[in-house]
Formats: sequence, C-alpha cells, structure tokens
Amino acid sequence: MKLAVIFPEKLPLKKARAISVINTAAALSKIVDTTLIIPNTSLSKGELENFYQVDLKKLKILYLKNKFFGIVSNKIFNFHLLKFLPNYDVFYVRHLKSAQFLIKHKKPWQKVVFEVHEIFSESLKEERPEALKKIEKLKKLETFVYENSDALVFINKTVKKFLGKFFDIKNKPKEVIYLSVNFSPPFVQKNFSYINEIYYCGSLYKWKGVEIAIKAFSMFKDKSLCLKIIGGTDNKIKDLKRFSQKLGVEKQVEFIPFLPPPQIEKILLNKAKLTLIPNIKSIHNYFSFPLKMLEYMATSNIVIAADTPVIKEIIKDGVNGFLFKTGDANSLRAVLEKVLSLPPYKLEEVARDAYETAKNFTYENRAKKIIEFCEKIKNEKR
Repeated sequence: MKLAVIFPEKLPLKKARAISVINTAAALSKIVDTTLIIPNTSLSKGELENFYQVDLKKLKILYLKNKFFGIVSNKIFNFHLLKFLPNYDVFYVRHLKSAQFLIKHKKPWQKVVFEVHEIFSESLKEERPEALKKIEKLKKLETFVYENSDALVFINKTVKKFLGKFFDIKNKPKEVIYLSVNFSPPFVQKNFSYINEIYYCGSLYKWKGVEIAIKAFSMFKDKSLCLKIIGGTDNKIKDLKRFSQKLGVEKQVEFIPFLPPPQIEKILLNKAKLTLIPNIKSIHNYFSFPLKMLEYMATSNIVIAADTPVIKEIIKDGVNGFLFKTGDANSLRAVLEKVLSLPPYKLEEVARDAYETAKNFTYENRAKKIIEFCEKIKNEKR
C-alpha cells in the first residue's frame, strides 16, 4: 500500500495539528510506503527533523508549490498535486478543502480517509452566529466530505457520536483512533512533598480557559503558588498580563513565550509536578482532544483538567488525574486545594497511573491502527 498524507499548510507550524501530522506520518513511514505532501515553502526534511525532534529517515516528503506571483492558495497546491495523484492507493487528510479535491479527482480504486477533529460549521455558529451564508457554505462542504469520503477516522468517541447527529454517516466505514504523544521518557518519581508551581502549556485562545485559571489563583489563599503559562502570541500574553494585574495576581503568574516541543518536554519532565487543562464551555472543547494532556501524563505529572466529555474519556477523577467543573474558577480552586492537601504517596500513585495511561497513546500504536483500517477499506467497493 502506498499512502499519502496531505497537509497543505507550511511546516513548521506552531500548532498541535502540525506536531500530530509530522509524528503520525513518521510513524506510518516505518510500516508502509508513506509520503507527506506539503507546500514547498516548508523547511527541508533535515530542518523539520531537527525542529520536531523526530526520525524522518523513512518518510518521503513531496514539496509542492502553493504560491503564484505572491498569491498563496490551496488551489495552486491542488493544481500541482493533480499530476501525482495516480501514485498512491490511499490519501489520509484532515483539511476539508483538500479532502473535497481528492474525492473529486481520485481514481475509482483509490481511497480517501478523512480524519475528523471537529464539526467546523457548528464551531463557526458559536463564534459568529451572524455569518449565516458562511455557515451554510461550510455545512455544505462538510456534508460533501463526510458523506463522500471512503472512510472516517475520529480522534475521540465524542466527536464520532456528535457527527452522526448532523450527517448521514450510518453506513460509512469509521474508526476512533486517538491522537498520541511524542514524548516517551521513563517514569520519573517526583517529590510531591513540596509544590510551588503549576504549569499550563498551549495556545491562549479564549476557549482554552486560561482566564479561569488566573481567576482561580486570585481566590487561592496560598500566595506562594505560581502559575506558569507557556505559549501564545505576544498580543494574547499582553491581554492576560493585564487581566492578571486587574485581579492582583501578576506576581503569581509568569508568561513564557512559545517553546519548541523538546524544550517543553524538558520543563515538564524536570520542573513540573502539577499541570493544568482549564478549558471552558465551548463547542471547541466538546470536540477537542488536548495533546498537552497526554504530554503532561507522559512526563509523570499530576493533571488537573476541566471535566469535558473528551477529557473524561481519558482522565478518571482521583485515579490518573483530577477533574473540576468546566468553566468554574471556584471549582478549580477547590480541586487545587484538595490536590495540595493530599499526602505525597497518593500523588505519586496518581502520577504513575497517568504515566501508564499515556504509554498506550504512542504514535507507533496510532500508525498501526491507521494502517489496519486503511488496509481494511482499500479493497472495499463503494
């Protein structure tokens, strides 16, 4: 089987989706003939290997033009992709417009597998309810892709269940294959008898709930605890700094700009003990599977997370992490106080359970499941 992973965005990209696609493609390439197809504005193979700290030796990379006279467009990328389409048996893709193009231009014997991360029209409806035409157009595109792809892969059970309410996918081949963690250190027994920091790593979009975390800190009696926030753009950092000042906790909140994955791993492994996923109520969080949750767990940390449906698929409260009521700063404060009051041996048990959970979510396992699924549908008739 010859597999093509299509990613029409320039790499590297400071987004979780880029980390996921490069690691998934690398793991796939160790099992089957795999080509990652990306824009030619991306870094070279060696530079990508260095940036993401991943072995790309067996991965073929096809660089295609996506720019013409200064105009960057997926249509240009697709135009150049057209002549390479006959070279592959299966296309694995997560971008709607790329999937639409592949479905329309593939040969009858080729298969398009679409990886579903969210329902974009529903997300847009929450963000911009007034944009009726755009929502309708997006819903039409999603309907075409979801109902005409040869198969669907869902990144969690929640999005699979939700998608079936909006689109006719009843007879569609489908599989839940979770995202994975690219950290694989040995378990580290940390000293939980002294905790003075809690870490959040990731973007600073409003739905990520970092404001809730800062608000919880403003309610917390112990002012020696520091919240360390890693990631985000300069503008969002400035906004959250102002918010921290407004609540009088600017001395307890430290902002660290974006760091590449290897540096994040070192911090989580060597410095962190408590980690945070403070997501608020949002359609995004109904679907979103936070990679950082697995990264926290794989680096032997205690995870305190919002009790969204997706997170509850992985985190069992008091067993391999702790849950608080989504969007409730007071609940987060109460859970944080509870965690800090627990004896060190109990926190060590939870951290070890978290680590053992994360060990199941490797890119090697993910690649095996994707290939098994693709092989299964490769010879099926439409």
